[in-house]
Formats: sequence, structure tokens, C-alpha cells
Amino acid sequence: MMREFAAGLALISVLAGCGGGELSRVVDVPVELRQVTRVIPAVPDRHPYGDVSKLKIGQWARYADGARTFTLAVVAKEGDDSWIEVIEEGETREASARLVTPEGAVKKALFREITKEGASDVVAQPLEQAARRPLHPAVEGSREGETVTVRLGGKELACRQMLVWWTTDSDGRRQTESLLWHPEVPPVYEGSELGGLVLRKSAARTVELLAFGTDARPLVVLK
Repeated sequence: MMREFAAGLALISVLAGCGGGELSRVVDVPVELRQVTRVIPAVPDRHPYGDVSKLKIGQWARYADGARTFTLAVVAKEGDDSWIEVIEEGETREASARLVTPEGAVKKALFREITKEGASDVVAQPLEQAARRPLHPAVEGSREGETVTVRLGGKELACRQMLVWWTTDSDGRRQTESLLWHPEVPPVYEGSELGGLVLRKSAARTVELLAFGTDARPLVVLK
């Protein structure tokens, strides 16, 4: 998140005794503390949201992951590479545009904040080595479930369900995850041969599709 630290005049309250004394005074803050410092968050040098080779310009999808709401949008092409914007939704929208190769490497990234008052300047965003994916227990079994109808934006999606499960610890307890996919949903977030993700649900986490489309407009990559 972009953080801004700025200082002007500081009002220091000094408590006096009952006899009355100096209650407050205004003090000048040193010049170096008045400067604004912007801290731009780094992004991984590998695209963490799945295969990008089949994505098309304009595709976008918005998801809720717990308290987080985010949008992924394909906004432009540069040769064989794709500009993909990752937008953290909120009162202040944080938009990160990443130039991603077909193999998933992030070549460069740009960042800006968007508020009701307007948008900040576009600045370069640092890259960091992608964290190693946590070890995930091997899936022990999977099967296709029933067709599940999901209503989204006045539209009904007949989604294909996939159930997977694995043993989570030495006590033999099993964890099950249900995934819903639909071919009309853009596969911008963990897409599969069944289409784009509509729902991923387990006992520990729920990721849910909120909206999708094919008319994305760039917020950062302005050409």
C-alpha cells in the first residue's frame, strides 16, 4: 500500500499543575520531516494467478476473498506479452499493471492509486522474487459433482462442479474443496479447461466471483 508521511506544525500539549501554567505551544517540525515519502509495494516476478497464454484483451473478473475484493483485467498487448492489471478495490483503489510473458514471468510493473479526488501519477513498481509456493498435500481424489446454478448480475450460470480431497494430518482428517467453473467466465483467475473460476470453497477459505465481462478499460496502462 502506498503510505504518505507528512508533517507540518505539531501541537504539543503540556499538562501543568493546578496552579495553571503553559497549556500548549506550537513547535516547528524539522524540514526533513515535512517531506512526503511514498512506499510502493513490490510485486512478485511471476504472475500468481494462473496461465495467461489464452487470455484476451478486455477480459476481466472481480472476486471476493474474505474481506478482500480484487479485480483482474487484461488491458493491452505488447508483442506476445499481456498487460494485466490487478486492482485492489476499496475507497482507495490500488491498481498494479504487470507486463506478463506467455510463460508467466513479470517483466515490469506500474502502480497508481485512484480516489474520489482523482488518480495519482503512474510510477514504476519494484519486482521481487516470487515466494516459493507452500507445499500442498497431494490430491488424493477428485470427482465431478452435480451441476450447480449460480445467479450473478441477473444471469444464471449452470456451473460444473469439481470436488477434490486430501488428508491434512497424521490423524487422517480429510479436507474437501468444492470448485465451480463456467466457460463464459474469463479465465483470468485460476482458469481451467472448464472455464473461469466461479467459486472455490473449503472449510478454511471461500473465493467467490462477483462480476465479469469483456470490456475492461485500463486504469494504469494509458496508451
